[in-house]
Amino acid sequence: MNKRSISIFSLSSITYAIKAQSVLKKEGISSEVIKTPKDMGKGCGYSIRLASDFHRAEEILTQAGIEIKAKKQITKG
Repeated sequence: MNKRSISIFSLSSITYAIKAQSVLKKEGISSEVIKTPKDMGKGCGYSIRLASDFHRAEEILTQAGIEIKAKKQITKG
């Protein structure tokens, strides 16, 4: 059975969520802007979700100056 991982990064604003999506796309990482899941706490209400390397994405966002409010990795399968 194949396991797959989904990463969610909660951000401080919709603007940062869109910026994060753009920064990751330039690095070849596909993502989507979603409503922040309730179990990740309060914030702007928007996050990005991706099915890629959690640590690489986190490093790219940090280097781009995008503050991550909360993060979660879910493994399915």
